[in-house]
Amino acid sequence: MLALAGATLCGLVSVSTSSMDSGKLSDGNAVRGPGVWRVDDRLANLKPPGDDLSAAARQQKVDTAIRSTATWVTKDSRHSAQECVDRWLSELADSCGGSSGSSSPAGKPSLLAALPGLLPSTAAALKETVQDSGLASSPASERRAAAVAMSIHWIMEQADYTMLRDRLGLFLPVLLQTLDRSSDSVVRLVGLDALNLMLDRAMAVEVQNFVPPLEHLFLTSSPLLLQGDVVASMTVAPYCSGFTLFLLKAFAAASTSARSDQFDKFLYFGIVHCRTDQTAFLLFLEFGLLPLLSREDWLVAPRLRKVTEVLLQAAEGVNASEVLLAWHGLCLLFGGNLRSRATLYLQDILLRLAFGYLTFIASGPPPGLGPPGGFVSPVVESMTDVEWSLAERSRPALRQSFALAARLVAETAEDKIDQLLSEFEGTLVSSTCSWRTKNLMPELRQFVSFVRDAIGTEEEAAGLASIC
Repeated sequence: MLALAGATLCGLVSVSTSSMDSGKLSDGNAVRGPGVWRVDDRLANLKPPGDDLSAAARQQKVDTAIRSTATWVTKDSRHSAQECVDRWLSELADSCGGSSGSSSPAGKPSLLAALPGLLPSTAAALKETVQDSGLASSPASERRAAAVAMSIHWIMEQADYTMLRDRLGLFLPVLLQTLDRSSDSVVRLVGLDALNLMLDRAMAVEVQNFVPPLEHLFLTSSPLLLQGDVVASMTVAPYCSGFTLFLLKAFAAASTSARSDQFDKFLYFGIVHCRTDQTAFLLFLEFGLLPLLSREDWLVAPRLRKVTEVLLQAAEGVNASEVLLAWHGLCLLFGGNLRSRATLYLQDILLRLAFGYLTFIASGPPPGLGPPGGFVSPVVESMTDVEWSLAERSRPALRQSFALAARLVAETAEDKIDQLLSEFEGTLVSSTCSWRTKNLMPELRQFVSFVRDAIGTEEEAAGLASIC
């Protein structure tokens, strides 16, 4: 019953949640190490990056793709399936310890009570379905694979880590077989999101028993980003979320080398495969790299230079969402255990801060999209209407991220950053400045004032008014 109903009752495959929610585990004790989020209040109060309109558009594309494959899922079929489950569970409530008279909707207490005892039989039914499908690739077998993936997804939605304890081996092989036998992009999307939920609920010690097959899966099932395949780009979200949980849970303290190798493969996927697809790269940052930095930044320490270069290059982008994610990542990177390393990249960070401030804070609209006059960044001049609209919506969050990045860097290198700002101020009044730099002087002075204000030296910022 549950295996059949789950294929109809499967919930959303989310590609629009925040980066923090996508990587946060339901049970911190299941993680190797402390398993807690960064306690710095400034980082906790930093609003998750992301544009609501873009996220809603991504989610709509995913929902449409799933509905086109799972044609059996309609409003009426979901209602009928839920009624069958509720009626069946009401009869099992007494034997399973549930309360059929509960006022909670959809028979939820009965389902929670009955699910632990029903998981073995449900897994057996799904395993039989996969074996009956065989290796042949046909529309019928792909629909059956989609039904299995959706059923496992729904079961993982209902389960928690106590229910899945000692039962990971029931569902993981079935899901891995389904993903291995299917080439359909929707099956991989739903299946990888089900794997993400499964790894979230599983105890770390159980995940460590399945390292070889999981390594093989993440190596061979990475989304193939072909031009025009929208679903493949969206698959990056569950793939990176699952890979993040795999890195956090699958390796014991003695497996540092193996864990580092897998992290290198994770970075290679994001830097090489996703970089040419803007949607895929945004999802890699939001669902992969940033949650990993939030959870365990020490993993990044051996590859700090490479990760920092990726984030600094992204901070130079034209897309405001990408820039916002990059600065969120830099704040996470240099706001925790690795903050002492920020001095190595001080000039690079200040340069990107100036570039971002001039582009997204100080600049006026592109020609034809607003009243003429005032400063217009060369980058903004080349923006489209959509890009400029996104930049305007992201301006408050970008200002907050720029200010926080300046404060975090100043905590470990206040003398150096003050020296660099003073030297920069001297350059502004130098006669050797080119005419292009002189045209930027008012905005550059405002940038210096913005940084000084962010790091708490308002009295020095007041003295900038005397510079001509």
